[in-house]
Parts: sequence; structure tokens; C-alpha cells
Amino acid sequence: MEKELAAQISLKEQLEENILLTMEEVDAVENKFNEYNSFVKGVASTLEDLKSEVNEQIANENKEISNYQKRIDSLLTEIPLPIKNMFIALNKKYRFNSPWAQ
Repeated sequence: MEKELAAQISLKEQLEENILLTMEEVDAVENKFNEYNSFVKGVASTLEDLKSEVNEQIANENKEISNYQKRIDSLLTEIPLPIKNMFIALNKKYRFNSPWAQ
């Protein structure tokens, strides 16, 4: 009976130790999960900030392009027709690709 009791106590202690080890492993995994989750949230926030900055920069650049286009359109009314036609043809061919004079 005492041997059986000693064996049961030993088994109980082993099980308790295994439970504690498993609980420590679960805790470590939960900590890693929380760390990764926090990292992902930070990345998402940074991505949104970058998107906002890029969209703002694009809006600024588009506004500047629009202002230049308005100025070009205004100046086109003041030049002779052959030069205007040549400008329009060159503009269609090279716009946004490369400068005309290199």
C-alpha cells in the first residue's frame, strides 16, 4: 500500500511538473503572439501614415502640374499658329517621357 501511495505521489508530482512546464510554454507563446500582434498593428499604422503622405504629395504634384498646364494653355493663345501647332505635336509625342531639348 505504501509503495502504491509513493508511486501515486510520484506520478502526481510528475504531472504537476508537466502542467507547470506546459503553462510556462503557453505563457511564452501568448507573449510572442502579443508581441507579433503589436508589431503588425504598428506596421499597419505606419503603412496608413505612408499612404497619407504619398497621397498628399501626389495631390500637391497634380496641383502643380495643373497650374503649369493652365499657364501653358494661357501662353498658347499668345504665340503664332505654326509654333502653337508644333508645340502641341511635340507635347503629344514627348509629354511625360523626356525633355524636348537634350
